[in-house]
This record gives sequence, structure tokens and C-alpha cells, in this order.
Amino acid sequence: LQQTGIPVPAVVMNEPSSAKNLPMAALQRTSSLELIQEFAKVPVIGPLGYEETIESDWQKGIRQLANHAEIQRLIRLLE
Repeated sequence: LQQTGIPVPAVVMNEPSSAKNLPMAALQRTSSLELIQEFAKVPVIGPLGYEETIESDWQKGIRQLANHAEIQRLIRLLE
């Protein structure tokens, strides 16, 4: 994207709901995060954990997600 002139302020990683059930999930998250941090020329945010509340109560889930430390970090980067 940056090569086409589209600014990329950060890479945001998320954790899908099924990821916590995979035996290698923690290792995959760690290795992916390390590789992206090594090669990305921008900050890497996350991974953001899956927020189950969003499925049953969108507003409450979004409020909970907004309080996540990595979302707060992203907000500071974008200010």
C-alpha cells in the first residue's frame, strides 16, 4: 500500500475466535508477530483478543474492545 502512496500508520493483528482452540496458536501468534515486527516499517498493534460480547451485544463489545491497551496504543499513534 505504501508503494502506491497509501499511508499505512500501523499493522493491526487480531485473534479469531477459533485461534484459542488451536494447539499451536500461541506459537503461531508469537512467530507471526515477531516476523511482522521485523519486516514492517510501521508499528505492529496486537494481537487483539477475540471479543465474544460483540456477537450478543455490539455496543458493549465495542466499548470493551475500545478499552484494550493495544487499541489505546493505536489511538495514540493516530492522534
